[in-house]
Amino acid sequence: MLLIFSGKSALSFQSEIDAIESLRDQNCDAIILHSEYSDESTLIGLTEQIPGLVIINRFIPKIAERSVWLDNVTSAKRRLTTYSTAAIKILR
Repeated sequence: MLLIFSGKSALSFQSEIDAIESLRDQNCDAIILHSEYSDESTLIGLTEQIPGLVIINRFIPKIAERSVWLDNVTSAKRRLTTYSTAAIKILR
C-alpha cells in the first residue's frame, strides 16, 4: 500500500510522527512524505526504519537517494542567464 502524507496538514512535530506511525501500523510499506516539522536526524532514522520512505521538498545529503527536491536557486540563475543572453542578442 502507498499513501502520500503532507506535513502541511500536521500541526506539530508530534502530530507528524503520529501520522507516520499510524501509516506504519496499517502496514503501509511505502510513504511519500512532505515533512515540515521533523529534523534531518529524525528523517534519516525514519528512512532506516521504513525502506519505502521517500522525502520530498527536502535535500538531506546523507539520504539524497531517498530525497526528491527542486533546486530553485540554481534554476533561477540559469533562467536569468538565458534571458539576459537573449536580451543582449536582441539589443545588438
